[in-house]
Amino acid sequence: MARKWAGVSAARITRSSLPEERPHTCSVSPPPPPPPPPFWSLSPRQALEELYASAGGADGKWRYATNWTTGGDVCRWWGVTCSKEVAAGGGGEVIGLNLQGNRLEGTLPRSLASLSRLIAIDADGNEGLSGTLPPELKRLSASFASLSLDETAVSGTLPALLTSSLTLLQKIELEQTRISGTVPHHFKLPRLRQLDLRRTSISGTFPATAAASLFSLEFLDLDRSALSGTLPPELGEAARVGSQFKKKMSSFADVGLRRLEVEDTAISGTIPPSFKHLTQLVQLDLEQSSVSGTLPAAVFESTAQLERLQLDQSRVSGTLPPSL
Repeated sequence: MARKWAGVSAARITRSSLPEERPHTCSVSPPPPPPPPPFWSLSPRQALEELYASAGGADGKWRYATNWTTGGDVCRWWGVTCSKEVAAGGGGEVIGLNLQGNRLEGTLPRSLASLSRLIAIDADGNEGLSGTLPPELKRLSASFASLSLDETAVSGTLPALLTSSLTLLQKIELEQTRISGTVPHHFKLPRLRQLDLRRTSISGTFPATAAASLFSLEFLDLDRSALSGTLPPELGEAARVGSQFKKKMSSFADVGLRRLEVEDTAISGTIPPSFKHLTQLVQLDLEQSSVSGTLPAAVFESTAQLERLQLDQSRVSGTLPPSL
């Protein structure tokens, strides 16, 4: 006799009444793309291709771009200078970039720091070049000698690359840029010959420690900047020390400040007596500045090379020294 469960009706269970079995699948995500190589390990070609992309070349902005899109030896790309002539397909050390007035638009990439033998960057006259200088440029070799960014929209403060590690830096041109801030106290560049901060928002005083290190300075243009304070006496002392080096080291030949321009600034005070050591001075521009006092006879007796002295609308008084 079949046993029945009270209150439960038996149902016939068949295979067709079971849930449909589906094959088990495992979804596997594709592996992530490999990370880009560190910027300092890029080849010269990769570094320059990044420059071309970030500064408007890939968008057809550049005036000249010969060979930049065709590949081949980078030493034959327009505006690129290498350490020596090489055959097609050969390698060469990139030592210079001259892209002056080439309608660059965008920013300078940090990949430039991978050009380990780079000596000079000249991007003057590119009004569309903006942004700040990559801090990675401080990785440039100590042989880096020239930075020219006049009449660009580059902004920020004086970059970290302007440090004592770049002992061969000779030229810094930042005229009519958006660079601001102050001249850092660690600004010690004994080989610097030319410093142009004209029409910038650089403010504060010119540090005595910085002025004292400029043994090779020939050209200092602070016209229409936001600098204040006094004319640094240390400029004269640095010229004196530089002249002593001149006698011992041929690399310091023709040392001496030739042009000093502080037109239309808030720089005040008197002409320091130590300026008597500026024996190579050719041009002194104090026009529309707050420099006051008289023209020291002892200073101008030693400036036999002086050809141009501008004092219009300054506060200088008294008479001209007999030597003038």
